[in-house]
Amino acid sequence: EEELVDPGDEKEVLRLQLAKAQREIRRLETRLDDALHPKGLFFKEGVLLDVPLSVLGGWTEYLCRPYGVPISTEDVDGDEDVGSLILMGARLKNSSTLAIAAMGRRSMVLPEDRFTKEPRLENGVYFYRYFYSIGFSDTAHITLNDCDVA
Repeated sequence: EEELVDPGDEKEVLRLQLAKAQREIRRLETRLDDALHPKGLFFKEGVLLDVPLSVLGGWTEYLCRPYGVPISTEDVDGDEDVGSLILMGARLKNSSTLAIAAMGRRSMVLPEDRFTKEPRLENGVYFYRYFYSIGFSDTAHITLNDCDVA
């Protein structure tokens, strides 16, 4: 519902236009959030610690290997039909909790260009993929050498 305002009161007109724009922004943010994060899907911003596997509703495990077992680019890229969102994490053997995890859009987490050292900010996390190194950090200052250092 529109408030009646004296059109000559520029300050009040601008205040009402701002309020209307803010309502529209909130509406669009809600629509975007609903589109990106289906109902029931556990999706949080930032690097997460100690995430119980029991809260990971909506996710399907795609790849789970011990650290000592090499993985290939094909293992990581997988089938594009798997989904548009990726959750990357690590847990101790036989643990029911991810020690560390992060999630984001597949296109940002697993870009086709694997030959840049620049991390990509996605969902409050810096994801990197450089040749055979892949991972994430809460900082953009990541040193990629023979191994990943953050």
